[in-house]
Amino acid sequence: MKKTYKLELEVALDETDEQRIITAARIHFRSTGHAEAPIGENGQNWREVSAEEAVPDTVEAIIELICGDATLEDAGIELVSVSCNESKSGTAWQEPDGNCAEAQVLGAVEADGQDASALDEFETGMYLCRWPNGEFSLVRAESRRDALVQLDEWAEANPSNLVPMDICMVDFRLNSSGKIELKQFGEETEWIIWDHCYPELDRALSSVSVASSSDRQRTRKVRNLIRRAVNHERTRLWKKQSMCPEAKTEAGRKLQEQLGMAGPVADYYIEKSANRILESKIPEYGKPN
Repeated sequence: MKKTYKLELEVALDETDEQRIITAARIHFRSTGHAEAPIGENGQNWREVSAEEAVPDTVEAIIELICGDATLEDAGIELVSVSCNESKSGTAWQEPDGNCAEAQVLGAVEADGQDASALDEFETGMYLCRWPNGEFSLVRAESRRDALVQLDEWAEANPSNLVPMDICMVDFRLNSSGKIELKQFGEETEWIIWDHCYPELDRALSSVSVASSSDRQRTRKVRNLIRRAVNHERTRLWKKQSMCPEAKTEAGRKLQEQLGMAGPVADYYIEKSANRILESKIPEYGKPN
C-alpha cells in the first residue's frame, strides 16, 4: 500500500528572482519535449504549445520546475497533486459586536427587503464547486448561499464556481488502515465532473496518442502531454474568474475584506447578528412596536 506525503513550501522571491525562474522553467520546458493543446470545440486538431505559453508567469514556472524534474520519476516518486499561488495574509474573524454600529448590522435585514435573491432559491439540493486550483467539492445545500457558507470552512467560493447537480452518486470503501477512500463515481456523476471541471484535460486524454497507449506503454511525450494538460486545468481559471459579489452592507464589506470571504457569506453572518440584535430587543411581554 502506497504512503502519501504532503509537502508545503513557501518561496520568497523578488522581481529579479522571478524573471530568472521563468527563464529557467522555459528552458527546461523546451528540453523535456513539447506539449500539445486541442484546437476547436471537438478537440480533433492539435497544435504545439510554446514555452512562453506554457510558462507565462512565476506560478507556472515553479510548477514546471517541480513537476518536470525527471529525477523524481526516476526515483519512483509519483506526484499526486501540485498547486501554487501567490499567498495572501488573512485576519482572524470575530463576530460583529458593539464596535459595529447597530445601524450597519440591522441594515442587512433592510437591504434584503422582500425581493428573493437568486442565491437563496432552491435548485437541486446538491452542488458541484470547481475550485480555481483544479480541485472540486460536492456539497449538500438548500441554496447557493447555503453552499457558499458551508464551503467557507475550506476556502472562499465564488457563486460562479457552483453548478447544481441533478444526480450525485459516490461510492466509498473502508481500507485495511481504517480510512475511508473514494472507490468510484456513478457514471452520470463522473460525466458531470469531467464536463464541468476538466473539459480540456478530458479532450487530451481522449486524443489518439493517449487513448491508444496503456499506462505502462506511455512514452515520455504522452506523459508530458498529460502533465501539461493537468497543470493547465489547475491554473486556467485563476485569471478567468468573475468578481465575487460584494457584500450588501458596510459591515458586510468590512467583514469580507478582513477575512477574504465571499460577499454572500459575509451577508449571511451579518444578517444572523442582526437577527440576534432584533430578538434581544423583544420585551418579555411581546413584540416591540
